[in-house]
Amino acid sequence: MPGYTCSLKELLKMISKDEISLDNLEYYLDCVKSEFKGYDEQKDELKLENNDTNRPDLWSLEGTARQILSVHFNERKDYDFFGKTPESKHKIIVSEEVASIRPFIAGFAVSDIEVSDSFLEQIIQAQEKLCDNFGRKRELIAIGVYDAGQIAFPIHYKAAILDDVAFSPLGFEEKMTLREILSKHPKGIQYGFILTGSDAAPILYDDNGSVLSFPPIINSNDLGRVKVGDKRLFVEVTGTDKEAVNLAANIMAVNIADHGGVIYPFAVEYSSMTDVSPKIFNCETEITCEFAEKISGMKVSVDDLAGYLERMGHKVRISGNSAICLPPPYRGDVMHMSDLAEDYCIAFGYNNFEPEMLDSFTVGTESDKALFEKKIRELMVGMSFQEVMTYILTSAENQRDKMRDFSDILEIANPMTETFGAVRRSLIPILLEIESKNPRAEYPHRIFETGEVALPCEESPERSVTLYKVAALIAHGTSNFSEISSVLQSLMFYLNWDYSLIPFEHPSFIPGRCGIIVSGGKRIGIIGEIHPETLENWSIAMPCACFELSF
Repeated sequence: MPGYTCSLKELLKMISKDEISLDNLEYYLDCVKSEFKGYDEQKDELKLENNDTNRPDLWSLEGTARQILSVHFNERKDYDFFGKTPESKHKIIVSEEVASIRPFIAGFAVSDIEVSDSFLEQIIQAQEKLCDNFGRKRELIAIGVYDAGQIAFPIHYKAAILDDVAFSPLGFEEKMTLREILSKHPKGIQYGFILTGSDAAPILYDDNGSVLSFPPIINSNDLGRVKVGDKRLFVEVTGTDKEAVNLAANIMAVNIADHGGVIYPFAVEYSSMTDVSPKIFNCETEITCEFAEKISGMKVSVDDLAGYLERMGHKVRISGNSAICLPPPYRGDVMHMSDLAEDYCIAFGYNNFEPEMLDSFTVGTESDKALFEKKIRELMVGMSFQEVMTYILTSAENQRDKMRDFSDILEIANPMTETFGAVRRSLIPILLEIESKNPRAEYPHRIFETGEVALPCEESPERSVTLYKVAALIAHGTSNFSEISSVLQSLMFYLNWDYSLIPFEHPSFIPGRCGIIVSGGKRIGIIGEIHPETLENWSIAMPCACFELSF
């Protein structure tokens, strides 16, 4: 989990408290999702560690102080630079050439700031935490901070051939080409993988044509250094995800504003549109009292719900028995009611929930679903199928591309690896993946799996729905529809389920050899022979027939 250090004296100064004991500090840190990990009195160094990774705005001294002030002291700052019209010279002109390399950028200027050692240390730490953790080692987003006093505005964001541009990178006096920076500079060696396979790279120039930086690798040694005593700054964020770029810019802007800096928004001029940063990009999310009561386990009034959500930084309006919230612009983690329910519980204080004694005693038993699933597994094993058990996370390529089925799936916004970048919507690709890895095992292959899948569902508060499914696959030289249909018929007979098959066309299956399984007037599954092109995508040489149904 992200960890960071800060000065205890600076933290107390930012929350306007003369003294808080280390024991009491842990009480305040509950609302920041942080744990106290130690304090070095000689260095005045406080070590904190976050409990999760969904609030990058809290990975800094400024975010910690902001949250404590808002939740515990009901003091919130109004960042009035959001929504302001940028001055004419405050703009970033984006060339079309960067669209295929690193397409998005955001930026802002700062004045009336006194750059001190402590300020510089905290801003650099926030920059590094955002780039490494939230930005996935600068691949998703990278941040640059500059002395604005030396920059001629507007800024130009272009692409350049690796051998055509040379400048002095940070920490070096001699000029180096972009290609040399990638092979010789420590940061180029460390982060050069981001630009692998491209002969062009993004470059930031000021209006005089001087190089500011080679994002996401290194700043210029001439214009890219910030020193103690500087009073004006320029901050830019580049990346491959527009929302992540804007969120990182917003976090850096409010962090610097908390130190007294005056923020000047920038217009970002793309070829087809003009954007503004920092910007409000969140949308309103509604939470009902009933849902808050369900999550918290206690009675919740709409006024209390709105009040505690305001303490978490939301702008709240009441509509009937619901609170409609606009999250603060430095947060990108609010997606549905569950997130707001968590915010309510944090602001109320987990230590303030009154414990209740058990008023009944029960003996644990398996749920009806577990018993039903157990019965299915026993039946499938009884029909000579071998059970497999796999992860619910898989790759989008396996679920979509290899199956020739490009309907919606649930993808992870910031996966650590593409192998686990999506939630499985079907068990059939899982069985095909296992089959593809076992071509030398003796045929026939008869495998099955039962488990959860998740599908997009706009009608659900979570915008997804979880289903329990069973899927079976037969692979050998003559496997066909009739063989897999007889397995389905036996399974449904012992489950006492009436069903029918209706002809159906699906890109994963051979036309004319596919059908949907219908029971009680509802579609509950699919059955058929896998299409040769699908088998080729999986490098499977044997014919495969399978079915999948929801239970």
